[in-house]
Amino acid sequence: ERILNPLLYPFACDAQIACPNLLIMEDNAPSHVHQYHNLTCEHLSLQKLVWPRNSPDLNPIKSIFCEIK
Repeated sequence: ERILNPLLYPFACDAQIACPNLLIMEDNAPSHVHQYHNLTCEHLSLQKLVWPRNSPDLNPIKSIFCEIK
């Protein structure tokens, strides 16, 4: 709440005015999936990008590390 209320929500609402199709991209950290955050995003009509829970195929650094080894 210390970061979301004073920083993220006002910024996202202002950005949404300039870009109505704004999507918020978050990982699945506990603070991002907390009910308070989800309800507030819904109340503010902030759309969240669906992010896979575990997506190793979307992690390009893993393929590079295989080549380096």
